[in-house]
Amino acid sequence: MTNHPGRKPGSADGWPIRMTPEQLRDIRSRCGLTQSQAAELCGGAALRTFQQWEAGDRAMPMSASGLLCCAVILLGMPPEPLAPWLPKPIAAKLIPQTE
Repeated sequence: MTNHPGRKPGSADGWPIRMTPEQLRDIRSRCGLTQSQAAELCGGAALRTFQQWEAGDRAMPMSASGLLCCAVILLGMPPEPLAPWLPKPIAAKLIPQTE
């Protein structure tokens, strides 16, 4: 389904990349969240859907990964490790640039 006409590519300029199941599990474990809690932070996704994202059986929508990243930043996780899954304008505002 990668050639679906309505899909936006994950690597287009300014757009985040898709989160892999390993990255999703890593973020969840770093924050100490259960699958149920993380699913709720992804916009109220069903637990089974979240489990499928973590297992790699379904691709996680970029909107859900963006919501999860914003939520864990609000919970205290530093934004730098989450930059690949945030839109570039948002990441630029959250992450100070050093020169």
